[in-house]
Amino acid sequence: MKKIYILVPFFLYLGTHQLFAQFGDDANCSPGINSPDHNPSKYSDWKRAVLRFDAGAGGSCTATLINQTGSGRPRQLMITARHCIRMGDRGAGPIVNYDPINRIIQRAQLIFNFESPNGDNNAVPNNDTPTAFISNRGNRDADFRVINGFRYPLISDVRLLYETPVSFLNVGEDNALGRDIAILEILTPIPPHYNVNYIGWFPGLDMAVLSPPFSMLHHPGGDTKKLSRSALIGVISTPEARVCRRITRVADFFLSLFRVRWVSETICNKIDIGQFNLPVFSVGAARGGSSGSPLLTTNGKLIGVYSANLFNQECNIAGPNFFGKFQNVYSEFKVRRELNPNFNELVNFRGLEGEDINCYTDNPLVLNGNYFPARDYQPQNRIAISAEQRIVAGTTNLRVFNGADFVISASQAITFEPGFTADAGAIFEARIAPCGITRQAHDGHQSTPPHAQVVPETKPDRLNAYPNPASGEVTFRYSIPETGTATLTVSDLTGRVLATVLNEKHEWVGEYERAFSTAKLPAGVYLYTLRVGSFQQTKRFVVLR
Repeated sequence: MKKIYILVPFFLYLGTHQLFAQFGDDANCSPGINSPDHNPSKYSDWKRAVLRFDAGAGGSCTATLINQTGSGRPRQLMITARHCIRMGDRGAGPIVNYDPINRIIQRAQLIFNFESPNGDNNAVPNNDTPTAFISNRGNRDADFRVINGFRYPLISDVRLLYETPVSFLNVGEDNALGRDIAILEILTPIPPHYNVNYIGWFPGLDMAVLSPPFSMLHHPGGDTKKLSRSALIGVISTPEARVCRRITRVADFFLSLFRVRWVSETICNKIDIGQFNLPVFSVGAARGGSSGSPLLTTNGKLIGVYSANLFNQECNIAGPNFFGKFQNVYSEFKVRRELNPNFNELVNFRGLEGEDINCYTDNPLVLNGNYFPARDYQPQNRIAISAEQRIVAGTTNLRVFNGADFVISASQAITFEPGFTADAGAIFEARIAPCGITRQAHDGHQSTPPHAQVVPETKPDRLNAYPNPASGEVTFRYSIPETGTATLTVSDLTGRVLATVLNEKHEWVGEYERAFSTAKLPAGVYLYTLRVGSFQQTKRFVVLR
């Protein structure tokens, strides 16, 4: 068995993509992540953690935002393949644009939400022409790195927190046989409207837990986000290593009772293999650009990071696909300190769920950038952004595009600066409301931190206003749930009615619109209320002058 694992890497093809990556390079090898043929709703949370990543090491890769224990907002940590950050054969060369003293890789390129909305390879929104679509094109800078044509880009320095030893063709210092994993921290804040998720992970490889199918979310060929899936998994550990891990985990647990933070499980890597393989994909394939992609269990927990395949695999060629084992990496003390800083023993056994950021603690939370419709990459168009205290929007430039639907809320104040604009047909709703901090686990369970305030479930949303904020005319869009007389009023925050926009009988159930001039209203926050029979809903809108 070990001879196979020593000889196989002589034929490995690393999964980075060439420098001149083109849109559509993967063609139809793997289905788009939003393809209706593969239940896209299952991946709606997980896919928001996966991004296209380029550290200047000769090609684009895939990376994944990864969750950590602790209270408050997660650190912006991501996991990818080690060879994605290093030049040379097998990733054994230097890191480009690297500050070794501070361990910082400068100006890495991160692309979020690069997806086709329906699985069509040529139907991807183009930031240069918002009403058009990208088809095999992109704008490049002087280094031939694609920087334009994306709606959710981020150029950021990243700090290298951990990388595995180089050991593709030889055993290496810890017999890891090429785990090929790196963990980095993104130093530039990810804009809140990018709507990211932090993936969960499982620290073991218990076959009772690892029920198929296994899913890989990736950017093959630098292309839009794709899905590959397999029902098979190859050898994942040696018998000796499995016994070793059971013993050392029990030992580490008893040491934790005496507040001793130690990871004796690390010694098991000496007698283990650092990678496992998927013999064949039942859906899709792995190609250049897939390196660093997460391998997820059926409940969305990361267990491996894609490294290479035996052949330069194209659409219909089966062959072993090798993944660095997250289990081996997590058993390293420095990694466990980053992902589980409190050394929670329950997490060491059961892993960690994925997480969205439902409440920002920045004070103030500053919002800028281009706010596009989220329906271009997910079924749910409305995006909610909440802050514990204050929000300031448009300090430089914040544009809400036609078709976008955003609601922002803060407990104290929301300030709109001159850089804020909203196109006709855009919905941008501002609310003064407490910040709910509810963590939604991806296995269907919900966990709430002790300090959280859970926002109760609301009535069906039948009322909206756009543009919001408004400086001239505002249009109220409302839905009539039953026939009868409908009234729509505008009032101040004390409830005093300032105008009656609508008071008439509706014979048909459906959606309607009614325009209203704000010329007589001073700048401020106002309430608008819809009443139809037993139904009533009130919302806020903002008038700017």
